[in-house]
Amino acid sequence: MTEAVGQENQAFMPLGNALAYAERCRHDGRLMEAESVCRRVLEAQPDNAEAAHMLGIIAHQSGKLAEAIAHVRRAIAINPDVALYHANLGEMCRLAGRVDEAIAAGRRALAIDPTHAGALSNVGIAFFDQGKFAEALEHYDRAIAVQEDFAQAHSNRGNALQRLKRFAEAETAYRRALDLQPAFADAWNNLGSCLRELKRSEEAEAVYRKALELGPNSPDTLDNLALAVKDLERLDEAAELLRRALVIESRSDKLYLHYGTVLLHQNKIDETAAAAERSLALNPNNHDAINLMGRVAFARGDLDAALALYRRALALKPDLADALNNMGNVLKELGQLAEAEAAYLEAVRLDPSMTGVYVNLADSRKFAPGDPHLAAMEALAVKHNGLSKSDRMQLDFRARQGLCGPEGLSPLVQAPACRQWPQARDGRL
Repeated sequence: MTEAVGQENQAFMPLGNALAYAERCRHDGRLMEAESVCRRVLEAQPDNAEAAHMLGIIAHQSGKLAEAIAHVRRAIAINPDVALYHANLGEMCRLAGRVDEAIAAGRRALAIDPTHAGALSNVGIAFFDQGKFAEALEHYDRAIAVQEDFAQAHSNRGNALQRLKRFAEAETAYRRALDLQPAFADAWNNLGSCLRELKRSEEAEAVYRKALELGPNSPDTLDNLALAVKDLERLDEAAELLRRALVIESRSDKLYLHYGTVLLHQNKIDETAAAAERSLALNPNNHDAINLMGRVAFARGDLDAALALYRRALALKPDLADALNNMGNVLKELGQLAEAEAAYLEAVRLDPSMTGVYVNLADSRKFAPGDPHLAAMEALAVKHNGLSKSDRMQLDFRARQGLCGPEGLSPLVQAPACRQWPQARDGRL
């Protein structure tokens, strides 16, 4: 069809040139002009799938997600054999919270073109959102096999590896993403989280500061940097960073949780309670905030309330090792030593790297020679990298005294509950 498309300035152009012009407008941020051109194309040629698809992309860029999905569905109805249309529909459905539809659309894209790197990556992100990290990793690997220089897929691969607790591999994935795209702020941020998991807090701090240079107003990066400097026992600086983050994002239950945890380490109990209550007001099912309220109750001497709060947190997340450790402390104070030891042992089983629980466990039992928990504590005690001074001192002391039993109890060590997992970036459109 050769009918011309009119523009605002009364100039005319052939349909073939109109969509190229619309794409230039879209790329340059002139979305209203791009939309106008696409609509004129569709008026002249209602079965133009490319114009309908481009309207979907423009609507997505304009924050009109439902409208974007409708336009892309129209493009697919006109021409169902274009992999890109299905891939983009899948990503839009994921962003709308319809993850099963996202995976189905992505699979339709891959049925048409099994080597579509964007579709492979987007399906991986959808699996990541479902907590299916092995499946996500498989799709990221396939995307990279098709397009090795796909920086986003390398970064998202790192995210999946982190969730699978393969932190050394995750570090390699993030660094490859950054080799390809040095200004990739999310990859710097997620690399920092990986380094924290590897107990390399000084390196994590430097990496977060690089991410902050690229995105100075990112509340997530400010939050993560605060956790890193908290690991390094610079509590005043951590609190200030979190206050900066809360100015930018005042409705984040996670930020209030982390702020409250830092305040507790500063022994500001009432301020901790206020932060935890704010976190719970924003998200009543935040198990970590409930756990933090348990620590507040424990600090105030209200053991029954603390125990109830820890049990409430565990009802929401039965594998919350922090809450089990903290519950063990309450049970020990109540004289229920066998129950306390059981709680500590379950916490160690769930998170063998939690330093404080070994100290608490050592105070509740006498280790026999060859006890694997004593061996684990000794290994942590000599592995100084990433441990705070107080953790190193307590672990070293208890490891040396581990065969002597619980006489002369040391102070109970509370669990910090300040882990920050990486998030997958938005998929490719």
